[in-house]
Amino acid sequence: MTDDNSVNVLAVDVRGQLSRVPAASLLIEFSNGQSLEFTWRQHADDPRPPSIQVWGGRVPRDEASERERPVRPYGLSIVPCASNLVTVQPRPAGELSLASANVYAVDDNDRYVAIVAESLVVELVGGRSFEIAWKNEQTASVAIYGGRMARKEWLFSEVQLRTQALAIFPLAGNVVHVHSFALQELESTTERRHPRFE
Repeated sequence: MTDDNSVNVLAVDVRGQLSRVPAASLLIEFSNGQSLEFTWRQHADDPRPPSIQVWGGRVPRDEASERERPVRPYGLSIVPCASNLVTVQPRPAGELSLASANVYAVDDNDRYVAIVAESLVVELVGGRSFEIAWKNEQTASVAIYGGRMARKEWLFSEVQLRTQALAIFPLAGNVVHVHSFALQELESTTERRHPRFE
């Protein structure tokens, strides 16, 4: 698995203040028992770039953990909204809303700590980062931003520096990989593949 020291996880409060959270994953449990889990753990030999995984339900665990807190898998509904933003919710969402959901940081020992925050920033190796936000309490849609979610107090130049594009790779009906890429990295790749003609 990836080294925990290479991952920085930060909770963001309503004022935009950051505080470090010891977490291997983020768990959102809805009132009807459906759940979403976001994890950033990868095997060291995984050929894919550092990324996060979104699970409808829970990440598979050992038998003891499954018996103590059983959970079934749920399909995912994924909506790309912009090059740096996708939303995800369990399917079927029905009348679910984030207003009645419980949000937890889960450590490597499967211990749960309730999070009182608006979002969680996950900084991975290589400068890749994500912000997972659950501000829209009227729906069950959780937002995933490449880089950071823009804040009104930031200058446009700062927003540009903090924004990363996203790539989505579905692995199963209930699992998706989400990668982030710096905009400069994408521009460089596009230029090599499609050189401009003067």
